[in-house]
Amino acid sequence: MKLSIARRDLHPVLTIVQRIVERRNNILILSNVLLSADARGLTLRATDLDIEISTRIAAEVEEPGSITVPAARLHDIVGKLADGQIRLEAAGDSASEVRLVSGRARFALQALPATDYPALESGELPHAFGLPADLLAAALEGVALAISTEETRYYLNGVYVHVSEAESRLLTFVATDGHRLSLVRRDCPEGADGMPGVIVPRKTVAEVTKLCRGNPKEARLSISDTKIRFEIGDVTLVSKLIDGTFPEYGRVIPPPPPITAVVPREAMREAVDRVMTVGGERGRAVKITIEKAASEMRLEVTNADAGSAVETVDMAAPASGGIVIGLNGQYLAGALDALGGDTVSIAATDPGSPVQMTPADDLAGTRRLIVVMPMRV
Repeated sequence: MKLSIARRDLHPVLTIVQRIVERRNNILILSNVLLSADARGLTLRATDLDIEISTRIAAEVEEPGSITVPAARLHDIVGKLADGQIRLEAAGDSASEVRLVSGRARFALQALPATDYPALESGELPHAFGLPADLLAAALEGVALAISTEETRYYLNGVYVHVSEAESRLLTFVATDGHRLSLVRRDCPEGADGMPGVIVPRKTVAEVTKLCRGNPKEARLSISDTKIRFEIGDVTLVSKLIDGTFPEYGRVIPPPPPITAVVPREAMREAVDRVMTVGGERGRAVKITIEKAASEMRLEVTNADAGSAVETVDMAAPASGGIVIGLNGQYLAGALDALGGDTVSIAATDPGSPVQMTPADDLAGTRRLIVVMPMRV
């Protein structure tokens, strides 16, 4: 293999593919990236056996070939080089090293044969549809906060993607950790009808979100019962799905609660951050007091070891009822960040029932919804 490639082209794609590689790996070759050169350019591929990512970039290929080299080390080297041409050479597909030359810099990197590199076969993916990449990123990011990290409940370690069975069929993204639930719905794209409900793993969700955030292109999704493929521009990511049954989350979502307060989102978020400074621990509850027809919401945190904090937030309209509820401060802050927009509706039935949070212009919660379980205060 012999080729020349521009550093400005190579470094961004190395940054993408090396994120898939686990730095600590019992299988040595999984720490490597596969480099394959042919007449079409240079293809880079990385996998951790659950996710595989590949992309192709332009290169001047003198001799085609394939070889694998340590992904993190190659990324670090290229990141420190000055802009210009990089020359890569390997003496055959079974070479033990790859030589890299750029300007006055010379490197020899240990290599492993491409024939030993595993491939994550996607098989047949019968259901395919497209979404604007930025909308896919927003949907995944909007629910990712509620993905569980509890490995024993593995079926909650991802985002459940399915088409809702309601009259207005919608592509639905939902995640829950048992303490909170986040849901986003989008218009059902052509080709999504009939797709199986699938659970996309947490790592895949994070990587796809990074690839799609701010990307003006379309993301193409192809799905089977066991695999999902994302095609975003020149990047293709294939992932295994979580083999499990997602719970019937609809039971957690309360009917429209009778007590509703609408607050400016940023003012509420800043107030929560301030009162939580005396919280001390991540799970500290914020006591929320809403009085019927009042124009202010009261936030309070009490910590026997550090003191207490109280702040009021003006509401956009008088509250429809009165209630005192406790919410995990970290969950409350995360929900306010995820909902976005200018105003947020906070709705509850009683102190022991789930609290429903939606953008104020989506009071029915048909498109965007976060449910948080209450705490005793």
